Amino acid sequence: MANTIIENVFADALKTLDERLTAVTEELDQQREQYRKAVQPLEDELGQLQDARARLTGERPKGRASGSDGGSGGSRRPRGQVREAIFAAVSDRPGSSAAEIATVVGGSKASITSSLQKYAADGALVKEKRPEGGVGFRLA
Repeated sequence: MANTIIENVFADALKTLDERLTAVTEELDQQREQYRKAVQPLEDELGQLQDARARLTGERPKGRASGSDGGSGGSRRPRGQVREAIFAAVSDRPGSSAAEIATVVGGSKASITSSLQKYAADGALVKEKRPEGGVGFRLA
């Protein structure tokens, strides 16, 4: 009989512990999701501000977790973000070379040159000779 009482107390304690574990896990999951939702707009704005500053100064964005600083090993930028950055740079600096645009956008010269060539072939950009030599790009 004593064993049955101990087993019942143990089973009740285990059930209470399991219920609390479930409740704490659910609360943590809710808190994490609320935090993610609260932080995401700030992360997006930070990226936009860093991109705008880079376009104004001609520097590459610094400290971007998305890997958009042109370095290797980071994750890719969201689809369309590089295109938007290229068109913004060309709009802000008509006649810029691929190297100049790559510096502003924060990508490799080879990658940005490839994109510029594609956009020129598609008719979205115009490729033109620069007075000082070389090739520049402007919006079509």
